[in-house]
Amino acid sequence: MSRLLKEILIALVVGILSYLIYQKTVKYYKSEITKFENTLSKMTIIFDDITKNKLLDQVSLAKELDVGYRVSDRNIRYLPCKIKAENENFKKGKIKIKGGIAHYKNENKSYKIKLKKGENIFGVNSFSIQQPQARGYLIEWMLHRLLKHVQLLSLRFELINVNIDNKESLYSFEEHMGKELLINNAKKIGPIFHFGNDMLWEARSIFGIGSEYEDQFNISPIVPYNLKTLIKDDNKFNLFKKAKSKLDDFRRRKADVKDVFNINDMAKLMALMDLFGPRIHYSVLTNLKFYFNPNNNKIEPICYDQGY
Repeated sequence: MSRLLKEILIALVVGILSYLIYQKTVKYYKSEITKFENTLSKMTIIFDDITKNKLLDQVSLAKELDVGYRVSDRNIRYLPCKIKAENENFKKGKIKIKGGIAHYKNENKSYKIKLKKGENIFGVNSFSIQQPQARGYLIEWMLHRLLKHVQLLSLRFELINVNIDNKESLYSFEEHMGKELLINNAKKIGPIFHFGNDMLWEARSIFGIGSEYEDQFNISPIVPYNLKTLIKDDNKFNLFKKAKSKLDDFRRRKADVKDVFNINDMAKLMALMDLFGPRIHYSVLTNLKFYFNPNNNKIEPICYDQGY
């Protein structure tokens, strides 16, 4: 047998063995993934054809305007739907698409969902579901458990199976800003707020995705979550005004950082974020979320969208 023929036979045998090992490995991991998915919580979301078509319209608008769809007059925003966890009854809610292009360019879109007042699913009243890769698969899941471990505000974040419009897929479930977040973190109820982003979305819809507007940090409005509920309670609204005043004083350099923020919590968060690599997505203005603690009159960070 010639040397060339021997080398061809050896290469053929190695190739066949490699293929068989590959097939066995794939089969094993598919089996393990199936076992894992079978242990996950399940959620079902249903809606009528009107909502379905309007959600598709939202996706088309987002593809046309990019992030500018969020502030467009053509965006209908929340639409009626029904949601239920496994072995529970359906509850009325509202649904809309969310996020930038990474959230709606693929077949499985990302959604933000609100339940009727007083209702909850998995312990929360409002939440997002998104493709797991949009939150780094298990990275964000791990992050919120570490946040909990070091006693920083953490969101309920899980991987779940979602059947939406009769199609089941794996999604990440992410708690949104509400009183349930504070209760779950053993915090006294107080205002949760952020920097309003409407001007930024408008700028990016006109000038492009990387656009900013001048002096963004100093002129963006400070906006509370759940404003309709907040203004009905004088004590809660006064707490928000106090928090807003403190943050305004800080960004105008009239107040020292230690008099405005819980600096221990801010330092712990920044140190923890260094463990997750160079990305600082959580600290861009559009992702900054805060809680004002009535017990010490200090602002605490809420880590959101680390960006893996």
